[in-house]
Amino acid sequence: MTDFNFSLGRNTYDNQPTQLTAIDFDDFITQISHTVSKRKGEFYICSPLQNGLHDDPAKYPGFSHWRLKRLAIPRHFLALDADYFKSPADFVAFQKLVGQWNTLIYTTASHTPQAPRARAIIELDQSVDSATGESLGAALQRQIEAVIGSGNITLDPSVYLASQPIYTPLVSSQTYRTFGSPLDVKATLASWPPTTFQPPINLQVTGQVPPVGLSPVMTALLLPPENPSEIAKVSLALSQVSADCSYTEWRDILFALHWTQWVCAEQLARNWSMTAPNRYDANAFDNVWQHAKPFGQVTLGSLFHLAKQNVVPNTIPQQTGSLSQATTSLIGSHSIISLASGQMTLRSTPPPPRNYVLGNVVIPKSVAVMAGVGGTAKTTLAIQLSIHGALGQKLGTIQVSKFASLLFLGEETADERDRRFGALSAGLSAFDRAAIEKNVYCHGAAGDDLRLTFMMDGNVQESALVDQIIDLAKQHANQADYPVSLIVLDHARLLMAGDPLSADHVTALLRALTRIAVETGAAVLLLAHSPKSTYGKEGEADPSEVFGSGAFVDHTRSAFVLHTMREKEAKHFGLNDSDRKEHVSLNVVKANYGPSGTSWWFKKVPVQGWQAIMLEPVILLPKSQMATLNQLSRKITDLIKNNPGRISERALRDKYSGLNGQLAASESEVKRTLQRLLDEGNLIRRSPTDQERKLHRLSHNVKEILDLLEMAG
Repeated sequence: MTDFNFSLGRNTYDNQPTQLTAIDFDDFITQISHTVSKRKGEFYICSPLQNGLHDDPAKYPGFSHWRLKRLAIPRHFLALDADYFKSPADFVAFQKLVGQWNTLIYTTASHTPQAPRARAIIELDQSVDSATGESLGAALQRQIEAVIGSGNITLDPSVYLASQPIYTPLVSSQTYRTFGSPLDVKATLASWPPTTFQPPINLQVTGQVPPVGLSPVMTALLLPPENPSEIAKVSLALSQVSADCSYTEWRDILFALHWTQWVCAEQLARNWSMTAPNRYDANAFDNVWQHAKPFGQVTLGSLFHLAKQNVVPNTIPQQTGSLSQATTSLIGSHSIISLASGQMTLRSTPPPPRNYVLGNVVIPKSVAVMAGVGGTAKTTLAIQLSIHGALGQKLGTIQVSKFASLLFLGEETADERDRRFGALSAGLSAFDRAAIEKNVYCHGAAGDDLRLTFMMDGNVQESALVDQIIDLAKQHANQADYPVSLIVLDHARLLMAGDPLSADHVTALLRALTRIAVETGAAVLLLAHSPKSTYGKEGEADPSEVFGSGAFVDHTRSAFVLHTMREKEAKHFGLNDSDRKEHVSLNVVKANYGPSGTSWWFKKVPVQGWQAIMLEPVILLPKSQMATLNQLSRKITDLIKNNPGRISERALRDKYSGLNGQLAASESEVKRTLQRLLDEGNLIRRSPTDQERKLHRLSHNVKEILDLLEMAG
């Protein structure tokens, strides 16, 4: 991608903003995130500007990058400014809609929880000039209003102008970062063109009936025309969605068709519903159709979205007298295979980086297994991962993306679930606790039948719970702030029918888990036990520590083992036997999409008053390195203390490490020691002040410097 150029102004009155360049959109967001304002009307961004004369040279003489529309040059981003939401739920819908793209969303100065106000900055897949940017903004506004409802959101079109100031986040802003694809400029302009006025008489010609409360003129402006082209698009979408779906999806599709107010809408809906004869009920259809709102919030956008998600598989007709019904079903399940399904288009450039969910190992739409003997805190770790996902925070040095999650804890009651989550959320702010409650669904399933498979005539079959979990994940995604990216199922023996040592029985379970992962887009994490033979084991963790058939590891894309510190490890780290038993290690024993062999250490720490524990991330070093570490730690802290506002992480490694450097230690030793000082809270990272930048001549590439905690305070 070419350089990402933009303008940055200091306040409302700055009409000569600084011209800056970012490597890409992520770097662009990082740069503007460091310019948080204390009050309204301070830092802003706009399109990059060329050098030129002002329209009023007498008042503003000379050449400069004046903030004028005619001096604007193409930009790679588009801003949205939502001045009004009818309800907090509409703000959530806005986040979900624009969150499908690579976007920064943040609340503005006038935001309150009851009356949300927000701004969004979206990456574009191509640069746009001033005129195209205005047209694109208007097109995207039409799309948003069609999905959310024009009465439920008010967007300020002025921010579509190239030279319009777009004020950056405040210190008090709540920010939401999503990592989708860039907005497709051409597709958006083509899909949401300006609506041309149609005289009221044309409505009667096509048969479209004005909805209650809307004039014929407004109907022509807001609703899709009932013409052969539009009807064909809707019919194609219907053909790609199975009518044998959940009730919620079926109802929403009827609502979407009703929203069009077409004369043919009811017949389209009824014909489609009848393609599932075992589910179709004329009375149920009539009841839903009659109770649909004349101008509801469910639009054709919902139908088109479902069409992308739920493609009807081809079926193989039964040959009379040759196959039993069961055999036909099994063969039909493979009808997804076709010549077209195997055709590839070879890329000439690398694809975007993988979107990791956990540990730079687990990706969406995949299944992972985590095994450990009883008492190693597998469930606790799973809960902590879900909490950190809701907050978008690392767990120690474990990468954790921002996501919503579902947990099914087969050995926990609802009371124990609440105790564990309460303990692990103690001390968090009210805002963080609300985010956890909204984005984490956890079912305390002790005593419930969680089996995803069952035995019938000696064969393993999927249970109805598989589809229920898939539907529940979609429902949770609709009300959560982020996509559902993690589903935890605890534990394997409670989830399957048959023998866990049987490869066929385990494979059937893993097939069901894979379908859940693929259809929800989430990573599924299965918790399992380790065999008793691992007690007293020494040496590195390996896949044999997952109890049961090798299929548990063979059919997952990543595998983890959580074990208590072993005796040789305790000697290596210089810990006594009592301390050894308080430490556990999470080890990657299989990784198809990332590095294997990685391990993370935790210490079990009681949470006072809760009768529960948490896993506290720790960094352990061999006892032979501790003396060197302590000496090097003092050298690093003294260096930063004597050079306040000057030392960055890169400078510490590049300028001061090496045997001949001031720290007299290798770069890897400096990096390791620095990380320990940061993890223990002895050092912090912070943004340099303008005065420090000027005094120490820090380049704009230096985003953070190191500081002692007491000095920063």
